[in-house]
Amino acid sequence: MKLKIIYVIISIFLALIVFYEFADRKIGNYTITKSASQIPVFNYVLSGYDRNNYYMAEDFVNDYTVDDGYLYYTYISGGSGASGWCYLDDRLILSRINLKENIIEKDIDTIKYEHMYKKINQIHDRDKKWLTELNNKCIK
Repeated sequence: MKLKIIYVIISIFLALIVFYEFADRKIGNYTITKSASQIPVFNYVLSGYDRNNYYMAEDFVNDYTVDDGYLYYTYISGGSGASGWCYLDDRLILSRINLKENIIEKDIDTIKYEHMYKKINQIHDRDKKWLTELNNKCIK
């Protein structure tokens, strides 16, 4: 009986971890969704409306962090092309959203914000491999 109770508790705990891992995270006017895609460099999708009611979506979000009223995120420029998902540039871009003012600041200086960039600039090996394959680069 005691073993069954422990099993149930562990099962519930693991289910909560899995649910939290794949649950959407709402931050201000924006939502970060864990990607279920098998496409590398597609860890998260960031979407929402800025202060001008402009809808913004970044598909290839690598990682993100919230600090001091800002949502910082790194991403690869890309999207859906003629032959499927592709990237435009393999450079990891740092951007941030001022959550109080609801202002998006694209491609901010990685040197000036190095402390934030270092927190969210790690690209998984599988993603690096995907970025080296020329057939994954968008055709202009």
